[in-house]
Amino acid sequence: MAQDIQEFIKIRKMDKIDVLGHSLGGKVGMKLALEAPHLVDSLIVVDMSPFSKRDPTQFLIFIKKMREAERKYHKKSDIRLFLTDVVHDPVVLDFLMTNLRKKFDPKIKTDRWIFTCNLKSLENDISGIMQDLDTRCKLQSDDSREARVIIDFRKNNSSEARV
Repeated sequence: MAQDIQEFIKIRKMDKIDVLGHSLGGKVGMKLALEAPHLVDSLIVVDMSPFSKRDPTQFLIFIKKMREAERKYHKKSDIRLFLTDVVHDPVVLDFLMTNLRKKFDPKIKTDRWIFTCNLKSLENDISGIMQDLDTRCKLQSDDSREARVIIDFRKNNSSEARV
């Protein structure tokens, strides 16, 4: 996914960009900044899981099951039941279910439920996304750029800390 963004930047002939990544987008933004620092002016990561050393195997199992559920079922309740085989934590299951949206499928001429995230792309690059970014950050600790953390409590009232 980070390489897709690099290609987009190249096609659009952009200079250094500011990157804002939410959740998985935060990991993608970090990967982009590490692989192509010449393209990233600043990086803001929001609401990203602090765990960087998780085994991607479990996530891959979830992703494959989610893709299979999209193909097999037309009802949200059927998808939920189907996912319970591999997603045992009800909180995780609820989170996954919030990412379902109805979309008209012209092949079957009716609505069906699909996950909003690009499951195929996630499945293809889950290991790259989940790799230990902390280690890669330490390898680049000689980088003289400073990081800024900006916290905006209210409009026109923000504080800034340099790291």
